[in-house]
Amino acid sequence: MRKRASWAETATQWQWRPPLEKQRMPLVIRMRSCIENSPMDKSVLISIVAGLMLAACGYNLTERPRRNVADLPVGELLIDDQAITARISATPNDRSLGFQYATRQQIRRELIYFRYRFAQIPRFHMTNVAAPLLIAWIGPDHRVVAIERMTPGSCCYGPPIAISAALEFAPQHPLANRIRPGTRVHQRRTPSDDLQHAK
Repeated sequence: MRKRASWAETATQWQWRPPLEKQRMPLVIRMRSCIENSPMDKSVLISIVAGLMLAACGYNLTERPRRNVADLPVGELLIDDQAITARISATPNDRSLGFQYATRQQIRRELIYFRYRFAQIPRFHMTNVAAPLLIAWIGPDHRVVAIERMTPGSCCYGPPIAISAALEFAPQHPLANRIRPGTRVHQRRTPSDDLQHAK
């Protein structure tokens, strides 16, 4: 009867590195070799390997967080019928990023349009933001209901009513004097947006 290896012996064997030519083998072949040569119960090892592979596949299918405002997608806004280019934050990861880790130059130059599928009362913070910002809360009718100034390091800013969008920009931005309560702001729809909405 074959004696089962102890956990200490198993750990020692797993620390052994194969020769260089074996390290160059495809990953699937190396994993199969490990399973065949391991003193552990093969069914347990197969379950562990299968779980790791499924987790890796699932990670590739999920949205990966962006690291900077420059990574956000670009879209076109209509501000009182004038077309303006802005960064679009329409997913949870993108909305959580905002202007975090952006340089002062990026903050002065960029606009971020936060879009929500349903009207809600979100909360914003200024952690990891290098400069003050203005945020325009935009109601379901696409009109600005209020504008608030946010300072670096502060927390817990929110709209007075449920909103469907918000627009962040620097006080020095060229559009700052044009955006006020009552200003109409909405994202210009594209043909692909219309197709998705029809579905």
